[in-house]
Amino acid sequence: MRISVVRPSELGATEISAWHVMQERSQELGNPFLSPEFALAIGNSREDARADDVRVAVLADGSGPVGFFPFQRGRLGVGRPVGAGLTDCQGLVHLPGAQWDAAELLKDCGISVWHFDHLVGGQQPFARYQVASAASPVIDLSDGLAAYEERVLARQTHFRRELRRKTRKLEQEVGPIKFAVGSSDPDDLSTLMRWKSGQ
Repeated sequence: MRISVVRPSELGATEISAWHVMQERSQELGNPFLSPEFALAIGNSREDARADDVRVAVLADGSGPVGFFPFQRGRLGVGRPVGAGLTDCQGLVHLPGAQWDAAELLKDCGISVWHFDHLVGGQQPFARYQVASAASPVIDLSDGLAAYEERVLARQTHFRRELRRKTRKLEQEVGPIKFAVGSSDPDDLSTLMRWKSGQ
């Protein structure tokens, strides 16, 4: 296994395509916080802030990439997930069945320790470093927002009334609501980050 470490902006179309394929093959890894676009957005925002600390470890064998590990490298070799504090899904995106050694990965990344708090399931090489494990809430939007709303509203009439009331209030206070799946618009990410900071 060969591991190379690059800035997110140095990833080529082939690597980004391979990353997407890996996410499509695993429901657990399909989270937007594990996408190359998230790593790129955080990397670009950090470079703009003169804190060029975002990297991606590309794990490859003779046939090409088998995994991607986005991280931020801090002082004294302390590593954190890309967008720590914003992301609630962290880990290595990989092909099904890919094997890696956690200690070797961190060493090749130039980090002595990796602090994580929302590790995605199925990350066996990191399992021995976990302190606790708990289920995370997930909203399944694979059939679209309308289908999800229909399922929820059919079961919970109180929720339906509250959702409509809160939607009207939000539109009055902020403006029209838009739902965008997989947006690559940097303004959308900036807005989300501003809202999270305001929380």
